[in-house]
Amino acid sequence: MPEDHNSGFLISPDKREGNDADEPKSAEAQGKITRLWDEIAEMADSLRGKLAKPLDKKSEDVSVGSESATGELRQREEREAILKNSLIYIVDNEPAMTRAIERLLKMSGFKNTRLFYDGDEVFPVIFSDDGTYHEIPDLVITDTEMKRVGGLALYERLKTIPDALRPAIIAVSGGNDQQKSWSKEEVSFIPKPFDRGIMEISVDRVLRERLARKNQK
Repeated sequence: MPEDHNSGFLISPDKREGNDADEPKSAEAQGKITRLWDEIAEMADSLRGKLAKPLDKKSEDVSVGSESATGELRQREEREAILKNSLIYIVDNEPAMTRAIERLLKMSGFKNTRLFYDGDEVFPVIFSDDGTYHEIPDLVITDTEMKRVGGLALYERLKTIPDALRPAIIAVSGGNDQQKSWSKEEVSFIPKPFDRGIMEISVDRVLRERLARKNQK
């Protein structure tokens, strides 16, 4: 094999004959480079996909959290409006009981209450002679038994008010027989004695139901 006198190394026949032998090798090298770039591109796509999934999940979590916070804010604003704006009548022929219920409602945050000591005292405050209304409370908490007009008779009169305006009713009594007589009526019944928690939950629930009924009309 001839020597390359310039370098001192043996030269292969392909090298001596020029560039013809290099062309297939160049094409093969170019193919390898192309395949390598394709593999790199596939790896990059795969990596982007893996990175995108946690980001999408995080975005979803943020969206859900935002919706939850918005719902909680809406409920809190509704609760504050109910406490501030609701007018509640308390009707009981025992002054100590009316004051105790009023005090309990004030402790729960309700601002507006009126006290009555018999059912017939409520009628002229709500109903006018010309068939209109002076004012309509949002809730009436009434004892079932009173001297002149009991809670059931009061409720029958209040039922003449259109549904969208009609106040919610909570009946309070210490007798099981009274509860049976109210069982078919659309009222909440609280037996005596009761604690603050039961009264607060009942008042909040019926006022929310009344608000929803008004909004549907």
